[in-house]
Amino acid sequence: MKAEQLEIMKVIEFPKNRNVENKLRDDKLEVAIKFLKYLVGEGADFHIIIDRNAALELFEDNAKLKDYLIMTTDFEKARHIKLDTNYKIYKIEGNEFD
Repeated sequence: MKAEQLEIMKVIEFPKNRNVENKLRDDKLEVAIKFLKYLVGEGADFHIIIDRNAALELFEDNAKLKDYLIMTTDFEKARHIKLDTNYKIYKIEGNEFD
């Protein structure tokens, strides 16, 4: 009976754990959005560096992906970022979702 109860508890706890995980991820996203809005509001350029595993989940054209993907509002500044590995630069124009 205890084994069955443990199995039931795992099923019950899974959605709870998933909700906590989603909440933590959403909180991080909110902070990142506020930070980027502040930077853009101040007229600053920014660079977002994404590792290959995360980029593979986001982009379909993954044959061209390197170890890192740098998304930037300033291509010239991003070209001078020094990473110990290879990377691809993607310039953010501001109309990507139009």
